[in-house]
Amino acid sequence: MNFVEANHNRIYSDFQHKGRINRCFYCGTEENIIESHSISEKKCLSLLVESIESQNGVYGFKHLRLSYANWYNPYCFANFEVVGTKKASTFKGFCGTHDRELFKLLDDSNFDESSMKCKFLHCYRAFSKAVHTKNEELKSCKEESTYKEYNKTYIAARKEDAEIGLYLDLWGYDELMNEWLRNEDYTHLEHVCFRTNKFHPIASASLCQPTFTINNNRLNDYKRTDIPLNHLFINIVPEVDCTYILVSCFKNQPNSIEFLHELEEVYKG
Repeated sequence: MNFVEANHNRIYSDFQHKGRINRCFYCGTEENIIESHSISEKKCLSLLVESIESQNGVYGFKHLRLSYANWYNPYCFANFEVVGTKKASTFKGFCGTHDRELFKLLDDSNFDESSMKCKFLHCYRAFSKAVHTKNEELKSCKEESTYKEYNKTYIAARKEDAEIGLYLDLWGYDELMNEWLRNEDYTHLEHVCFRTNKFHPIASASLCQPTFTINNNRLNDYKRTDIPLNHLFINIVPEVDCTYILVSCFKNQPNSIEFLHELEEVYKG
């Protein structure tokens, strides 16, 4: 067993630690930053805990990067692992004041598919975590570390991916999302919302960039690093007797809107 294999977990943890950022996405302060949930602990995670009769938490994907055997397979996922609700879906992206004030509607009320504010806040929460994660990833790749020394090719590719994500794909949307929220202008996102008449034990708050639409039309071309990607927000919100699936996009991205329309047609059957 060589030095890297023997000390992999410590080396990788150090790499992650050097990328940590504590900053409020809304106001920019670095004071009173908390573990903010992208999925409501009070409304969603607690419900999932009850559904699986777990005393410890909810199930999440265990990333194989923590295994030395999968060092060069960084995008692969292993089995589920139990994550405590105090940790699941969290990131150091909001101060206590704004986490409490901005997301009070989501944490204290049921999902309201007729409310533009409700749908916007779910997307805003998912977006803020996506941007925060990219910023931490870029910072990790810029800092000197043993992990970086032993994975130069992979780190270079990861750094380029983070830079493209922040400075091309997502550039300017952070300021716009905050401006829209401050002005209570929730009209810049397009949504389709589906409701199932039963509880499903799954929750999500994510931002993704599929390659193709439902009808196999090109949505994103990852080989073209000069063209910003089209984004989709995927929020899954379970409730006691139903589950909501909210798929959203920016209104200035017609290809993403096409995806939503195709999804609606599939749902209508």
